[in-house]
This record gives sequence, structure tokens and C-alpha cells, in this order.
Amino acid sequence: MATLVLEKLNLWYGKHTHAVRDVDLVVEDGELCVFLGPSGCGKTSTLRMIAGFVKPTSGKIYLDGEVINDLYPGDRNVAMIFQSYALYPHLTVREQLAFPLQAKRISRQEIAKRVEEIAHFLHLEDFLNRYPQELSAGQRQRVAIGRALIRKPKLFLMDEPLSQLDARLRVEMRANLRKLQQELKITTIYVTHDQTEAQGLADKIMVMHQGRVQQVGKPIEIYENPANLFVAGFVGMPAMNFLRGVLLEEGARVEFRGNGIHIPLSRGLAGRVASLEKREVILGVRPEHLALAKGTTENVFRGEVYVVEPQSNEYILDLKVGDEIVKMRIEKRELVSLPKPGEVIEVTFEDRYLYLFDPVTEKRLL
Repeated sequence: MATLVLEKLNLWYGKHTHAVRDVDLVVEDGELCVFLGPSGCGKTSTLRMIAGFVKPTSGKIYLDGEVINDLYPGDRNVAMIFQSYALYPHLTVREQLAFPLQAKRISRQEIAKRVEEIAHFLHLEDFLNRYPQELSAGQRQRVAIGRALIRKPKLFLMDEPLSQLDARLRVEMRANLRKLQQELKITTIYVTHDQTEAQGLADKIMVMHQGRVQQVGKPIEIYENPANLFVAGFVGMPAMNFLRGVLLEEGARVEFRGNGIHIPLSRGLAGRVASLEKREVILGVRPEHLALAKGTTENVFRGEVYVVEPQSNEYILDLKVGDEIVKMRIEKRELVSLPKPGEVIEVTFEDRYLYLFDPVTEKRLL
């Protein structure tokens, strides 16, 4: 049980690569915090500094109020799971689980007791005498988790531990990991580039890009209130649609125009965006927030169906709107008939689902 604090953390690789830039973060006792971002964004480098594998160029790492920057990794009471699980091929599951305790000179009786406890907790009782090559991917992952947890660490670090699994097993193990962490209440840092994984696991998400923290918040906050263009585009599947244009007054109304696109905004939105009139903006709307226009004339635009992508119980429609391609996600039950490529349809969105961003700073407006 521990609280982790990162304070102005920086990491340089050589003189030219500033991998982590001024990262500030507080992970509360028992919280699961996901570091989310694309490859090369600095999330794994931050994790490695917490683990002690890399020394920060500047800044401090606090664990339960103690600065641990200079502590050897083995003295931090931190456990880590890697992408590859790193199991010893010549050791049985029982020996894998016992290995971390043997180095601490714990009695054989205590080791045997804790091995049985963790094996029961992770449903590994029937596999204790097997070797890694005799286990499935999911079983190997549970062994790696057990080997980390048996030490009873203050902090649990996971570096993309599900990346080696197939899609179905990833979903299953994601749920198991979440349940396990909630039961044990171990403060946990989880690194991933998969935003679906992050949304499903996290109490808190730290979104990173180019070494900087873009936003920290609960999963629903990150999704509903993205701080900037990067977060809005990275979180959500399919990604948010972005349209560049200008807000112009048209009589008593305000319209968005750009790249052959013309969208008359609702009266409610017109009042909110009046201060941005004649200003260039980036309009954002998520594919799942678009709907077929049924009689309304507000927040409506026309699009030509370009591609139809069947997705089990829904369709992804790629619409050619002006010079842009806009994605729309719609459930099958909402369609009387499936639009065909070349067909023109009218699409709308609710006021609350419109996002506007500054094209220069990329920050969210309003």
C-alpha cells in the first residue's frame, strides 16, 4: 500500500533526446493509474525511472513520502511485469513463484505457504509442477503476476503485459487483472498504447505525447472532456472526426464553413460560440455521436457514403463531406435500410457532443 508522487521528472538520452519532460503526477494509495500514449511518447521511460532501471536527469520520485531516486531497484519494494513475462524455462511454476522469496532467506515453510496461497488466489494449483512451455499464454501471464505479487510489494508496475495475447484472451485477462488489483488494493502503474485497455482498467489515466503529460483524469473525464486535439484524437475508437473551418454569422445564426462543408449550428450552440465568430477553429465530433437527421435542420450536414464497414452489431460509415472524410458509427437496429456507396445522407449531432479546438495551440476552446 503506497502513494506515488512524480515531481518535475525529466529524462534525457544523450544530448539530443528529451524523452520525458517535466512530468508531475500523484497516484493515490490503492489506485490503478494507466500511462497511455503512442510508441515513443515517454510512458515506458517514466515507468523505468520509477522501477529504478533508469536514473532521472532531474526531478524527484516519492514513494510513501520517501525520495527513491537513488535507491537500488531491489530496495524499492517495487514489483514489475514485462511484456515477455520473463519466466525461467528450466523452473516449474512452483519454483518460479518461490524464486523471489528465496533471495530474501525466508524459511522453507513460509515460502511453501505463500506459494500455495498465491497459487490458489490465481487458480494455478493444478499447474505447480509444470514448466512454462507446458502452459498457455494466459497461464504464463498469471505465473508472472504471481511471481511479482508474492513479494507483497508496495507498488506494482506493468509494462504492456497483455500485448502478447490474442484479442479474446486480452479481454478476459484485462477483467482478471482489474479484479485482482481491486481485491489486493496494490497501487499499480500500467503502461499501454491501447486506449480501450486503458479505459477498461484505470482509476486514473495519464495521457502522454512527445514526453509531455497531455492530461490526467478519470477515464470518463478523458473521453468526455479532452484537454486538447491530441487527447481527443487518441482516445476513442474510431478516432474523433476533425474538420478545419471558420465560424461565420448568418443572420441570427452561426454556421461552420470549411473545405466544402457547411453546417448551420443550433441556436443553443450559436450563443456559446458567438465569441469565436470569424475565427478559424477545428470542429470535432466523435463517430458514435453522429446520427441520421430525421426532420431537424440544426447541426446537420450532408455526406456521400464512401465506404461501409460492417462491425458485428454496427456499421462504420465513411462519408465524403466536402473535401473531408467523416466516420460515423451507427447500430444496425437504427437503420431501416443500409445506405449504399454513392448515396447522400443527412447527418446530425447534439450540441453537447460538439468540440472546438484552437488550430494553433491545439487546446480545447469553451
